[in-house]
Amino acid sequence: MSPDDLDPALAPEVVSTGLRYLVLPVRGDALARVRITADLTAPLAALGAEFAYLLDAAGLEGRHWNNDGVVEDVATGSGGGCAAAYLRRHDRIPDGVPTVLRQGRFAGRPSEMTVTAHGRPDDIRSVEVGGDVVLLAEGRLRELPR
Repeated sequence: MSPDDLDPALAPEVVSTGLRYLVLPVRGDALARVRITADLTAPLAALGAEFAYLLDAAGLEGRHWNNDGVVEDVATGSGGGCAAAYLRRHDRIPDGVPTVLRQGRFAGRPSEMTVTAHGRPDDIRSVEVGGDVVLLAEGRLRELPR
């Protein structure tokens, strides 16, 4: 990423609705170019965050990887909840109105989550995240791991 990829109207912010995410607002076209090339665990911890969630606030789309960038998640409920709180705090979504947040397009599995944040921008009371799921695999555990 370059500084030009950041959304000039919004600042990065650590948000928690259970897990602490650095919500990093980017311009929409930056979502396609972003890659994690080094483990982010230590730099995120220094900021008081556990994970990072890239957010195109204008396009209502996000991206999330595990901290070493190996696996990209296609629908991150905990990240979506933090994104909803962030968007409400910055008055980008209305109080209590379900909003579609997209994720997974760049991993080849486009997903949609419905996020809702309740409260005033300076006093968010709760967030909700929901959506449909698809069964991808099925299995059976033969024995407990040792």
